[in-house]
Formats: sequence, structure tokens, C-alpha cells
Amino acid sequence: MTLSVRELQQVLLVILTNAKEALLRHNNEDRRIAIHVSQKSPQTVCIALSNNAGMIDTAIIHDIFNPYFTTKEEHQRAGLGLYIAKTIVEKHLHGTLEVYNEAHGVRFEILLPTGAQT
Repeated sequence: MTLSVRELQQVLLVILTNAKEALLRHNNEDRRIAIHVSQKSPQTVCIALSNNAGMIDTAIIHDIFNPYFTTKEEHQRAGLGLYIAKTIVEKHLHGTLEVYNEAHGVRFEILLPTGAQT
């Protein structure tokens, strides 16, 4: 297994773990995590991970990638997971990691180069 595959696995694990924890805190019987992979262009693939655990406050949504930022109890997490995930995507996988609020939850989009050339 190549290093980039392991790194992508780590990024997905961070996002999925955060989604699972948010769903467990969210009082909803119909908990969902969706993963959708699509080709955005010949050079770019998109991995989108959505959940219905409620939206992130718009005042802090872009802070979630900052080191030591957490919305959890202080003793529960160090606030490094999403920071590390974004760093891996941008510096090692040469892509982007963004977050968006949706109707009932959050969507993370990982855009990665495919290596295809036109």
C-alpha cells in the first residue's frame, strides 16, 4: 500500500469518526453518513462525506480546521484531527478539503488530482 493511500485512509477516518461522534450527540433516530465519489474533471476526483447530525455554527465553521480548535468537551479531544486531515490533503495529496453546511448537516469535500493529463 502506498503512502498516499494510507494518508487518504487517515483523512477519511478522521472525518468519519467526527461524523459518528456528532451523530451520537445529535438526538435523531434516522442517523446517516453518506459517501459519494465523483469525477469533477479529467484531472480531479471529489470524495464527499455528508452527515445529518446538524449544521456547524456559521461563526465557527471555518475554524474547525485550526489546530487545537474543538467543539467537544476540553477533556475529550485535543482538536487536532481535522487540522491534520486538512494538512495531509493539501501538503501530501496536493488537494483541498472544504466543509459546507447542508439542510440537516455537514458536507466535507475532498478534491484530489487524478494524475491524468490533457
